Amino acid sequence: MEYRVPREIPTTLASGRERLSHLAEFLDRLAPEKLSLTRWYGDGIGCAVGLAAALDPWFKAQGVRLADKDDLKQCRPVYQGKTDWRAVASFFQIGVDEAAHLLGRQSYAKQARPHPSRMAARIRAYLACTGPEAGQGQEKVTPGPAPRVVLPPPSTDAGADKIVLHA
Repeated sequence: MEYRVPREIPTTLASGRERLSHLAEFLDRLAPEKLSLTRWYGDGIGCAVGLAAALDPWFKAQGVRLADKDDLKQCRPVYQGKTDWRAVASFFQIGVDEAAHLLGRQSYAKQARPHPSRMAARIRAYLACTGPEAGQGQEKVTPGPAPRVVLPPPSTDAGADKIVLHA
């Protein structure tokens, strides 16, 4: 891991997108044996967020930390009064389901030790799909409800068109 002198760490808070991008870079530099989706962090091994919070000064400067870092069973991420997956989602400014999709064990076929570059690639694909060009500059793209198709009442006019209403 590259150590940065504290004065080299930006003091401004990054957006969720910037934090995810930085996490992907962090994962690219991570030794595969360090990543484990069986714990937040302990004994130098953990999930992507736990490792970033424990080892990368940039993430610490962004405000994420680990509670009970020395207790393998109690260790968990904390951010702005939230813990666990809610803290992760809040930190990256995404939903809990999105956080679990990007970083959780279920998304890697329950594989406890996916390669860090695989996780980094998933994060980058997510960022590409939700980027400014995908969402016209929005931080996060939230699809609207599916259009409802409403058929007009039966009539003798066989050529009646369907009417589409957006809920």
